[in-house]
Amino acid sequence: MKLQEKKPTLILVDVQKTFLDEEYWGGNRNNKKTESICGIILNKGRELNLPIFHVRHSSTDINSKLHKLNKGFEFNEHVQPTARMVGNFRYDRYLISDATATFYRIGINREKYDSETIHLTTFANFNEEFATIYDSEKLMMLL
Repeated sequence: MKLQEKKPTLILVDVQKTFLDEEYWGGNRNNKKTESICGIILNKGRELNLPIFHVRHSSTDINSKLHKLNKGFEFNEHVQPTARMVGNFRYDRYLISDATATFYRIGINREKYDSETIHLTTFANFNEEFATIYDSEKLMMLL
């Protein structure tokens, strides 16, 4: 079945230039091509005349790179809760693995986890329970 038959909506979460500043976010960002992949998906959504929503989280802290005065996607803190909330409304969710990125994280015992490990384990937690996981190539094939 083509995804178009399900009347999909494209939701782009936090595709913001501020996440290009790796140093600010602690470094070790994975998926360096995320923005270009999001652009390809956005263009395909426009071509198919899909409803498109852009979600931009922002901070009230004027010094934050996520403040509305700054231009600035990040998986763990922004895409993940959005996908879970969409699930609460009983919609099918498809997360595109190469259209998301994250940074390293510090664990509960102060151990450092690299961004790729965080990315893969987060998708493993979502897979087949909270969302269907595709890469952009499979998404394009199904659209």
